[in-house]
Amino acid sequence: PAGLITQALLDHTSLRVVGICDTPPAMRASLARFLGQPEDKVFLDYFGLNHLGWVRRVLVDGQDVLPDVLDRYEGLALEEHEWGLFEPQLVRFYRMLPNEYLYYYYYREQAVANIQASGSTRGEQILGINEPLWRELGHLMAAGRFEHALRTYEQRMSSRNQTYMARESGRLSSGTEERTRTEGDEAPDFTGEGYAGQALAVMAAIAAGKKATLVLNVRGQSSWGDLAADDVIEAPSLVDHHGPHPLAQAPMPESVRPLITAIKAYERLTIEAAVTGSYAAAVQALTVHPLVMSYSLARRIVDEYLQVHRAYLPQF
Repeated sequence: PAGLITQALLDHTSLRVVGICDTPPAMRASLARFLGQPEDKVFLDYFGLNHLGWVRRVLVDGQDVLPDVLDRYEGLALEEHEWGLFEPQLVRFYRMLPNEYLYYYYYREQAVANIQASGSTRGEQILGINEPLWRELGHLMAAGRFEHALRTYEQRMSSRNQTYMARESGRLSSGTEERTRTEGDEAPDFTGEGYAGQALAVMAAIAAGKKATLVLNVRGQSSWGDLAADDVIEAPSLVDHHGPHPLAQAPMPESVRPLITAIKAYERLTIEAAVTGSYAAAVQALTVHPLVMSYSLARRIVDEYLQVHRAYLPQF
C-alpha cells in the first residue's frame, strides 16, 4: 500500500518521502509498444491514488491518441494481455484506461468468486515460488555460479509474473516482458525495472539534477478540491534536485470522484487506527471502504485481525 504508507510517513515523521509504484510505468511501456512509439515519446495523463488510477489522455508528441486506443482496445487487449482484465465496453464507457487494480472494484463479485475457487491466497502462491528459489540461489551462490544464479532468478521471476492476477481473473496472464531502457539527455530511464527501477529513477533525477517526469505518490498540494492539500495522490511529477513537484491536475471526473474520496477516507482512518490503536477508527476505515461497506462485516474483519495478529498490534 505505497500511497497509504507514504501518507502515514509524511503525516507522522519529519522524513522527506516519495512513494513509488511500478504499475503506471508498466502501463506506459505497454501503450508505447502497442503504438509503436519509444517510451520517451509517450506521456500518460494519469491521476488517482495508489492502485486506484486512470489514464485520461495518452499524449504522443503533444497529440492525444487515447480516442484511437479506445477504438482499437480489442487489439490492445490481445497484444498486451494485462488490458484483457477489462471489457472494451467498460473502458469505452468511462473513456479512460484503468489501472489493473480497478479490476477488484469493477468486477468485485467475479474476483471474490475466483479467489475462493482457487483454494489458496496470493501469499501462499508466492511462497511456493520463493522458497525453492531461495534454496537454489543459495546453492548456486555458494558454488560461485553467479551467471547461472542470475538466469535462474530471471526465469523464476518470469514464472511469478505469469501467475499475476491469475487467481482473481480466473486465468493466467502472460506476465511482463523484459523492458528496454532508453538513454537520452534526461536522467537515466530505469522505470522498466519494476520497483527498483522506479526508486533508481527518482534518485538519479535528484542526484543528477536532470529533470524527469515520473508518476509518483506525493502530496497533491490542493490539486483537487475534494481532497485536502496534504493528501497523498498518485500523479505525474517533475523530479529534480529539490525532489518531486506534482504537475497540475484537472478536476476529477464525476464518474470516479466517489471512489477516490472513499478510498482516501479509508486511508486516513487506517492511519489513525495504526498510530493511535483506535478500534473505532479501524472499524470505520473498513466500513467506508467500497469493498466492505458494512459495519458488521468490518467489525468481524477487525476482530479477527486483532486476534490472529495480536503480537504485531500492541497499540490495540
